[in-house]
Amino acid sequence: MSKKKTTIKPKSKTISQLAVEVLAGKHGNGDARKRSLGSNYAKVQTEINRRMGVNVRPTSKSVATIVNEVIAGKWGNGQDRFNRLKRADYDPNVIQREVNKRY
Repeated sequence: MSKKKTTIKPKSKTISQLAVEVLAGKHGNGDARKRSLGSNYAKVQTEINRRMGVNVRPTSKSVATIVNEVIAGKWGNGQDRFNRLKRADYDPNVIQREVNKRY
């Protein structure tokens, strides 16, 4: 009788776990890090930036400015507004709360 080999696939690591590893230096820098993280690179870098408090959008506007723009109709309405704010890295719920406070 021949024995079947069983291979155990290791569990995938979460973005959070990979970010911890990157911060500990386990994935190198620059191109080496990109190769090591593969398709997770951008997500991991975003998580690292979040943890480090890095503003990855230096041209981000203040909440007050965005609220003024929403009231002026520059961000659309309903789900369209929500989606556009989210894509621009603003929290639509925070913006809506501030809009509601003004009315």
